[in-house]
Amino acid sequence: MSRILIIEDDTDINNMMADALRKARYECTQAFSGTEGLTDMLPFLGAQYLLNLGIAALILFFCTLTKSSAFSMTAGIMMVMGLFIPIYSIINRAVYEIQPSWDFDISLLVPDGNIGLAGIHASSEILVRAAAVGAVYVILCSAAAVLIMKKRDVR
Repeated sequence: MSRILIIEDDTDINNMMADALRKARYECTQAFSGTEGLTDMLPFLGAQYLLNLGIAALILFFCTLTKSSAFSMTAGIMMVMGLFIPIYSIINRAVYEIQPSWDFDISLLVPDGNIGLAGIHASSEILVRAAAVGAVYVILCSAAAVLIMKKRDVR
């Protein structure tokens, strides 16, 4: 379901727009001032920014590692299209076989798994985890790419 943030200071217009959009099967969040709307959006935008930056850093790492921008872009496209989900399933199953008592889901530890979860109405816990995953990917992938370039003595 698509989500829409309505920012309108007139209560009647805001409610009328929300009712019409809900009837059209949209999920609506109502804000009655620009400040309120921005406050609702900042955590969501920050987490999404970091997650997408994490994916970009991962693509940069793949590009540096393989010296192939075509492979890197293909891997990035496959990731955001959800084509890595079967791989995540295999990993989850293997971890469960090793340790059945663990509540483990690798998709919660990768940027593409968190993008869909870190929506406008996500809890603070989910947004913080998503932002942390994005930040960790940016740091680790950027550092790994720099180390590879230094090792190859690229100038």
